[in-house]
Amino acid sequence: METIVFKCGGSILASLPDECYQILTTLHREGICQPIIVHGGGPIITALAEGLGVQTQFVNGLRVTTAEHLDVVEMGLSAKTNKQIVQKLWQEGGKAWGISGVDAQLLTSEQIDPQLGLVGKIVQVKTPIIESMLQQDYIPVISPVALSESLEKHNVNADEAAASIAKALQAKLCFLTDVDGVQTNDGIEHELNATVAQQLIDSEVIYGGMIPKVQSGLQALNHGVEQVCMLNGTQPESISAWLNGEQVGTVFVHKQKEGSVHATNS
Repeated sequence: METIVFKCGGSILASLPDECYQILTTLHREGICQPIIVHGGGPIITALAEGLGVQTQFVNGLRVTTAEHLDVVEMGLSAKTNKQIVQKLWQEGGKAWGISGVDAQLLTSEQIDPQLGLVGKIVQVKTPIIESMLQQDYIPVISPVALSESLEKHNVNADEAAASIAKALQAKLCFLTDVDGVQTNDGIEHELNATVAQQLIDSEVIYGGMIPKVQSGLQALNHGVEQVCMLNGTQPESISAWLNGEQVGTVFVHKQKEGSVHATNS
């Protein structure tokens, strides 16, 4: 049974239909694939921060994280969002196990840039922990808070965390978003390689939180991940369509097909 890391963005979780959880649990129960869910929680974190009077700032789609803000991030991700997803999967007949990257130092990180504060990047994934959960027939649900070698907690971008886990397990990677894929002036870019992605970033067609998503997907592809795609999670049938080889969403590729159209922001 192939393993697929599904990254669920925080912006989609509030609108994610029950059918999406049903499909994931069915795929698992019927032995079609072994899902692993890595999730964000941006809107919940922002709402909590506002309620507590903690200022929010983003740089290139990454949340600037002070020690005070990290407490809010953990509350929003590990305490609230993670357990909501676990509950939903159980309600749909699945077996889910929620865990943070801090638990058992599942995700080891290092600080990216002092100007971003306690924002880290993954340097190691303890795959035996995840593999043990899979062997016990659970769907792992992972929140992207990590622990450094010096035992300092870091906020990690969920897209990067999902890509790191997919790379470590050599699993497929699927970003579930609230859009149909990477949108250009000419519509959805069904295939995306690094050259075209950089053109779209430079021309600000790809911007904000979509930047780390695209960059993480391409990096995963370059590190041996067999398939990487971006699908609209509010249309759960797109998951089955992708698994059946249909053209849906955006698939990350090493080389674009000739004749593929890419647009710039004009």
